[in-house]
Amino acid sequence: TLVLLTVVAGRAEAASAADGADAFTTALSQGPLYAALAAFVGGLLVSLTPCVYPMIAVTVSLFGARQSESRWHGTRLSAAFVVGIVCMFTPLGVIAGLTGSVFGSVLQNAWVLVGIAALFLVMAASLFGAFDLALPSGLVNRLNQVGGMGVKGAFGLGMVCGLIAAPCTGPVLTGILTWIAQTQSAGLGALAMSAFSLGLGVPFFAVGAFAMQLPKSGQWMVAIKSVLGVVMTVVALYFLNTAFPKVLSWVRPDASFLAAAAGVAVVGVLLGAIHKDFHSPEWKDRVAKGLGIALTSVASFA
Repeated sequence: TLVLLTVVAGRAEAASAADGADAFTTALSQGPLYAALAAFVGGLLVSLTPCVYPMIAVTVSLFGARQSESRWHGTRLSAAFVVGIVCMFTPLGVIAGLTGSVFGSVLQNAWVLVGIAALFLVMAASLFGAFDLALPSGLVNRLNQVGGMGVKGAFGLGMVCGLIAAPCTGPVLTGILTWIAQTQSAGLGALAMSAFSLGLGVPFFAVGAFAMQLPKSGQWMVAIKSVLGVVMTVVALYFLNTAFPKVLSWVRPDASFLAAAAGVAVVGVLLGAIHKDFHSPEWKDRVAKGLGIALTSVASFA
């Protein structure tokens, strides 16, 4: 969903410039609810990455949902926790919307666009396992002391959890905030970031309110990170194309070209863009994944 939003937004920018409408709103013909759905899916996917997923069971135990005397009490605590996450992230969307005019003027500079593209490529590299984004361990330990039993404690722990998870959500969060800034709408920013927060909070709520047992960590989490990494790479290509539109002037979005691009994307996935790991001891797997990522990303953008 996020890949589609990125590509559609990129194609719509030129058309929207003439009438003054922002690219994101014009591209999302189905309205703000579609944007909220995309943000929700992004938050949900982030919650299933190796950086956030292991926090779920431990965090739910910290605010007492698993030890509550009734399911209703556990539901209240879990809801308060999720509301804390929402209150942590939503102001970022409002700020991005209010400062969107500044962002729009900055985007007139091609080298600024190159810098943004480089940022997204760095974010993609982190998702592919090149490095991990995290707060200093000392700060994390202090933040973990916030909370405790009760609704207020669960709410406070939700805000803290959002802060701790912020580096992990960075790639997707950066993309959403960039889109919000393009809309110059504080209302859409609040909606999108609230939806992102709710998606991030879904597993926490499910475990706390319904005592669900989540699947064990495994290779499937690497696949989710790889999907998000491809999304970030596509976003980077979009900004590079905006800075230097003649570079990709060969792209022809007709039916045969799109069919060929879809075929190349499938080949990239089969090579290992999603299911293989750069940490594999086999060099062939690492090469196949790198080639698969390149093919899938370029084909998805085209």
